[in-house]
Amino acid sequence: MAVMIAGTAACGAPGDPGPQKVEIAVGDAPEALTNMASDKLFTLTLSKASKTYALIDLSIDASLPGQTAYALEFKLNDTNGDGLLGQGESLGCTEPPKDLFNATTVGKAVSVNIAEQRAGTFYRVGSATWTPAN
Repeated sequence: MAVMIAGTAACGAPGDPGPQKVEIAVGDAPEALTNMASDKLFTLTLSKASKTYALIDLSIDASLPGQTAYALEFKLNDTNGDGLLGQGESLGCTEPPKDLFNATTVGKAVSVNIAEQRAGTFYRVGSATWTPAN
């Protein structure tokens, strides 16, 4: 299982109420990447956060260097039953109905970002690198 933990960077767009920094860990899914859509990619764990996040206000994207970032689908692994992503909880992230990552991605560094919507705009609050092993 490949795991990378990274600090965060926040966007400074006008009207941004300030960075809400989090630390995330990304763990590779055990299934191999395929040439089909909807592969299980990784589990994103909120390692350090000062608040909880409503899923409707979150966006997770991933991209290879120099390529467009694509929004991923995700499902909350809700350990406390509150319906919010909190410290220590995780999201199972999958491809959308489009093949974005496959066997050619194995061993390459993929940028993963988590963003929170505030006042109608998404701001990056955390980032990490995912390097698929299979």
